[in-house]
Amino acid sequence: MKKDFWISYNTVADLINPAIWDDYLIGMENLLDDTLEKLDTNDPIRRNADTKNQEGKYITNFKEGEESKWIFGRFKKSKIRMQIWIFKRIDDRPNTIDVKFPDIPHSNADIRQIMQIFDFGNLIFSPFYSYADMTEVIFVKVPSTPCLNISRELLGIFWLTYLNRKYCDFFGTKIQGCKFGREGPNSGIVLQLDDTIEGLSPTLRSAVEAYIGVESFANGPPAKELGRFALTLQQLAEE
Repeated sequence: MKKDFWISYNTVADLINPAIWDDYLIGMENLLDDTLEKLDTNDPIRRNADTKNQEGKYITNFKEGEESKWIFGRFKKSKIRMQIWIFKRIDDRPNTIDVKFPDIPHSNADIRQIMQIFDFGNLIFSPFYSYADMTEVIFVKVPSTPCLNISRELLGIFWLTYLNRKYCDFFGTKIQGCKFGREGPNSGIVLQLDDTIEGLSPTLRSAVEAYIGVESFANGPPAKELGRFALTLQQLAEE
């Protein structure tokens, strides 16, 4: 499997606001020194994009009877891709935003850029959980049911992991005292397991999961009770 890199945000925030997406897309162009060239509800992506024309309206314009949308995007020079799954109403699935890089970060400048992009998305989207790692590492995780249910368990602890304030309270001293943690956007905590992704011990991700609470993360059957080891979407959406 190709060693590309993936950031994923999971959020119950209301994202049916074009201004949120305009801020995010323009911010990403600035962070990447790049241009969003394509944004489309179809893949392969054909529709040309122009952030000067407020692409947020395209993302949040739901057709009559449409409850959710898939949107695909691509940046011009870097070939970084976005995949957005956005809902009119949060019911049993969160909004998800995936950003996929064609290579893993190697240089110090690449890693600094990844950190900035990760924190920027955590600030804009107010996720309850987000993570970043090599795609091959993310893909080997096995949920306790055929499809991951975020109200039963989180996918895992990865090279970068963000947990919001409610999850910090949920995990308590285990997360707040973790030596890999730093303060993150919106009163959350970011765990960074190593300075570089290539220097990360393969067993460290699992060791941190075990320290925080192994049942809260995907580790295969049997199925887990909703809301016992993870917060439900309803709990996360409550003020």
